[in-house]
Amino acid sequence: MAAAISSTTGGNWSSTTTWSPAQVPADGDTVTIVAGHTVTVDADTATLNLLDVAGTLVVSAGKVLSTSGNITETGTGALTVNGTLKIVTTSAITVSLTLLTGKTFSVLDLSSLFTGSIVHFKGTVNNIVTSMTFPTRGATAKTVKFALSVPIAGQKLTVNNLATTGISCVAQGASYGSLAGNVFTAPSSGSLGGVLICTIPAAVSAPIIDFHKQPETFATEIDLK
Repeated sequence: MAAAISSTTGGNWSSTTTWSPAQVPADGDTVTIVAGHTVTVDADTATLNLLDVAGTLVVSAGKVLSTSGNITETGTGALTVNGTLKIVTTSAITVSLTLLTGKTFSVLDLSSLFTGSIVHFKGTVNNIVTSMTFPTRGATAKTVKFALSVPIAGQKLTVNNLATTGISCVAQGASYGSLAGNVFTAPSSGSLGGVLICTIPAAVSAPIIDFHKQPETFATEIDLK
């Protein structure tokens, strides 16, 4: 049965002494990192229902934090993802990441998103996603829609892994500025913004799309169709 679990002190995620009740969070649990506590994800987590970060939560390199529901930073809460944030859905729902400060996600794993799910970044304009992994599409091609922005005029967003995987992307909306190859350049008179539509062919297995900031990009919404 799913439980509501809160940190009682700083420490490792995998330690029962970190939590009240004294158990490591399991699938479907609602987890709160209490203000003043620093918890380190030292082992891959179960798939949480909800995560509230009022303290500090650090995902170690090579480790995976998994959720099927919202993640919210509150107060002075801070989430740092040096490893992987994995979002898992079993129906077409919206998962919101309410983040008070900009984040760099080493890997955002969307390979277990149900078709039609949306990942919505809220509360900040400086989220940098360096690599996204999407589901294998099976027998049919699918599209992924990104609402992306580069807040500085003339700056660039580079989308990699397209030619080698057969993934193709097109800009939708005049505000995107110019497109040359895989590089989107913001117009000189304003910021780059709009919708990027990427088509993933049926033959591509576990496709990855990399975004490289020059110097700063952010994703506001990821919509898997």
